[in-house]
Amino acid sequence: MKRCCLVLTAIIFSLSASAVSAQVKFPSGCRDLGHAFQYGDLILDPSYAKTSQTLFFIYNTSGHDILIRKEPKQKYIPSYSNVVHLGEWGSFAMDLRQLKLSCNVVYSFNPKDLREPKEVSPVDCSSVLKVCEYNNAKFAEHNKGSYWVMQSNTLKKSILGSIQSGILLRS
Repeated sequence: MKRCCLVLTAIIFSLSASAVSAQVKFPSGCRDLGHAFQYGDLILDPSYAKTSQTLFFIYNTSGHDILIRKEPKQKYIPSYSNVVHLGEWGSFAMDLRQLKLSCNVVYSFNPKDLREPKEVSPVDCSSVLKVCEYNNAKFAEHNKGSYWVMQSNTLKKSILGSIQSGILLRS
């Protein structure tokens, strides 16, 4: 029964996401590269053109908030946990060679901390996310590393937030 519900949830998300994903347009200079979807997970695997630092823009195509976090099996790496709200973008700076992230639908949040998901269910990342990479972005020394530059916002505000944090987005 539980497996049937997961399959049904995946089908519903695929149908709702397909209408939205046809309309997704990546920002200028952000390319559909540096990532893959494998067994339901999102694998960020930067294409590093000239530097060891890159920037990913991640769009939530689903009809729900999506919790993105690292696989629990990867030791000594922070969780990089973040909720990207429906129809919004997150931007993630990365200096790691590779990072495996899982996706979960958020059904409710902790009433004491509305940023903390309470009820979640796994979902296939490829059915709820669109990802692009600014593989030619220029980072100042003070903002290198792997972190969420913008957690969840409109595309315009995610771009402006990345620029205001000192990241030069080059085509």
